[in-house]
Amino acid sequence: MAGKVEDVDFSNVKVGLKLKDMCMYMGIAEDEKHLFWISELALLAKLPPHWKQYRDEEGHAYFHNHATSVTSWTHPRDSYFFELVARERNKIKTMQQIADQQRRVKWDPQGHLEGVELSNGNTTALHNSDGMYPSLRTSNKMSVGTHCFQIKIDDIQEDGFMMIGMGKENFHYNSDAIPPDDYNCHGYTTVGEIYVCGKLIESSLEKLQKDDVVTMVVHFGNRSIVWYRNRHPVALYEGFEGTALYPCLVFGYKGYQASIERAQQMPHPIMKWMVDSEQAEGTEEQKCVIFTNRNFTARSNSPTGYTTVRTSGFFDIDNPYFEATVEMLAGDGFLMLGIANQYVHESPTQIPAEQYNHFGYAASGEAFALGVRVKSGLPRVQRGDVIGLRLLLEYQRVIFYVNNKPVVELVDLPVYEQYYPCCTLGNAGYQVRIHPCPRIPLGVPRWLNDSMTPPRFITAQDNMVAKSVRSGQCVTVISAVEYESGKQYFEVNLMAIHPEAEMCVGIAAKEVADNFRAIPAAEYRHFGYCNNGDLVALGQVVQTGCPRIRVPDRIGILVDLDRHALLFFHNGHPVGIINHNNVRARLTPCVTCVGQFEALLDPTPAVPAFPPEWDCERAQDNIQVSKDRLTALVPCDTESARTVWSTSVYNRGALYLEMQVELHGRTGWIVYGVGNRNMASQGKFATRAQLPYEEYFVIGYTSRGDIINAGAVERRGEEQWCNGDRMGLYIDFVTETYAAYKNGFPVVVGNCPGVGVGVSPMTTFVYGPHSMKLVPLPQVPNPPQRWDSNKCHSEVALSQYSLMATNKAESGYPTIVGTQVLRHGRHYFEVTIEY
Repeated sequence: MAGKVEDVDFSNVKVGLKLKDMCMYMGIAEDEKHLFWISELALLAKLPPHWKQYRDEEGHAYFHNHATSVTSWTHPRDSYFFELVARERNKIKTMQQIADQQRRVKWDPQGHLEGVELSNGNTTALHNSDGMYPSLRTSNKMSVGTHCFQIKIDDIQEDGFMMIGMGKENFHYNSDAIPPDDYNCHGYTTVGEIYVCGKLIESSLEKLQKDDVVTMVVHFGNRSIVWYRNRHPVALYEGFEGTALYPCLVFGYKGYQASIERAQQMPHPIMKWMVDSEQAEGTEEQKCVIFTNRNFTARSNSPTGYTTVRTSGFFDIDNPYFEATVEMLAGDGFLMLGIANQYVHESPTQIPAEQYNHFGYAASGEAFALGVRVKSGLPRVQRGDVIGLRLLLEYQRVIFYVNNKPVVELVDLPVYEQYYPCCTLGNAGYQVRIHPCPRIPLGVPRWLNDSMTPPRFITAQDNMVAKSVRSGQCVTVISAVEYESGKQYFEVNLMAIHPEAEMCVGIAAKEVADNFRAIPAAEYRHFGYCNNGDLVALGQVVQTGCPRIRVPDRIGILVDLDRHALLFFHNGHPVGIINHNNVRARLTPCVTCVGQFEALLDPTPAVPAFPPEWDCERAQDNIQVSKDRLTALVPCDTESARTVWSTSVYNRGALYLEMQVELHGRTGWIVYGVGNRNMASQGKFATRAQLPYEEYFVIGYTSRGDIINAGAVERRGEEQWCNGDRMGLYIDFVTETYAAYKNGFPVVVGNCPGVGVGVSPMTTFVYGPHSMKLVPLPQVPNPPQRWDSNKCHSEVALSQYSLMATNKAESGYPTIVGTQVLRHGRHYFEVTIEY
């Protein structure tokens, strides 16, 4: 090869080649349009790290790797795309074979007993008798290769039963709900159970519903069965026996109907970590990553450096979900789960570079996109936590979950890409295990685009923003997500509203889309928070006095369907609770408004902390906790100090805590505040100082008027407090500042660096008798007035927590304003002229 005479600045070797030329180069015929997307990917492929393109003296392009000194006339990625063409052709061939099999799959007219009626060319089966458990099978025998069998549940009864599976040729003679071992039956039941040869192996799957589609993929090569519900894997069984098996059904009770469907394409394969061939040949000590548990588990084995592993399968259709458990997490090192292209396992760096199209979530609580950190301060991952990701190909987005709660959504995923789940491991001591059949969490709530006719319309941002531009008409918009069980949280950000509009953010049955009233009637099972500060339930006002809703307030609702309760939040602070039996399954977020408004559904809201309760297990000797866990009482005795802690831990956003002094004894004093609850079991007070140890990280206010910060008295001589007083504490975890309140008015402000470690409300009683009651839903006062550094003249210097403003200008009139806007009610502020 001639010398390098020209350094060509092309990131893509095939710049200038047309799609037709690329198809010819890759051997894709004109009638193979279903493979053209591979040519598009090849045209867009970037050079791997260390590769660069050059031209020789005759103008021919070639490529050179500076790290390995390898030179090539062809693009380094070409081999992958040739393999991809061959793999896609083989997949299409396999799918055609499966389709041919499916054309022959019908219920066998001789393969069932009485009580089953066949129709639609023997593809639909109906249980129409009073028989208990009639069974039937198909006429199609499965023996070798891969088979795909798909059933649609046309009708289902609440108290009935159905099993979808495979069994022996004589299976139709079975009359039991659970076929015994003799029939070699492997089945998935409508009540969410998996049975193998008469034995229950899984019982926690979701129940099947009407119109659900169940797909069963049988691999005789590796003896595995995968059951899918609506194209998502729900169960995997490996090691079945038998060489001649038939798709089959067991009906229970009258009224069940099921139809055989033709699968248009294979569902996603079960994900496993791809074992690198070079690592596989080395000894156990030489491998950077050790794969175990049938390649579901990957463990880092290198004391230094970063290794990225990916799965053997990829996502390119539907909206798939992937999940893995962090089983080992070392104190120093790195772990990040994400998605990327097929080359990501070649990345040697901690954060895979842009060319890998990588999007990931790190255990440190950071999100990365295309090699750049895009968000920090997210929940940190601990050992045992589950990280999940939902790939929304239609929106070009990926949503990351921690323990089934959405935490961040990354946007603008490159198109024409096959995405492989991947994990970057740094240092030995990290281990992740793939969940082969994860339970998919609820999707991100979005406004339902056809939930109602104009004047409501959905704007951009992927149906996140609902907007009405007409006045005097009631508009109702609902979410596309329905809550079925457990605890769910959603949040609506108010972006705009007309001053005279009547608005209610709430939750209701999906039929509320037909509503034309500001407060929907009881028939819609509606519960909501109105912009005038009222809480409503079934068309009636049940609570008043909550904060009014204004732009840009955030309204959150925690839906606890198990306890039939709703907890309402205003800008992250709890303001009201509704308990009602109609808070049950099949409720959806909604907004009703008479007048113009604009509301955004937050795709990944940070779930706020619940109202605190005293923790009976962390109450020291002689502290009595009331039945509702809101009041802590200590009798009069000779003990010097005792502490009680709350059940809640806070470390994000802002916190306002309030306690009421129910009893302040004649002897001793009380400390209220927050501290590091993890230290609660290590002693009480320092004997001499009678203050919490420094490692407790207590920020508090004593009834003697002392301000405590990190185990030391920071200020003395503040207002003392006694019976009936309401003592508040406001902490901003972002700015690491605090403010102490008495009866709703700020008393002192200060800095509290390091508070982000996580703190819990606490109270310490010195002597007694004393009694303190937690206020579960306090009215959040305005934060203390400070000088606004963002609205400060350049010649004005701020100090003392932005309370002191000093003019350094020799002439002119520099101006500075406060941080808080006075909206309504009465306010008092005071300025001291010191110089």
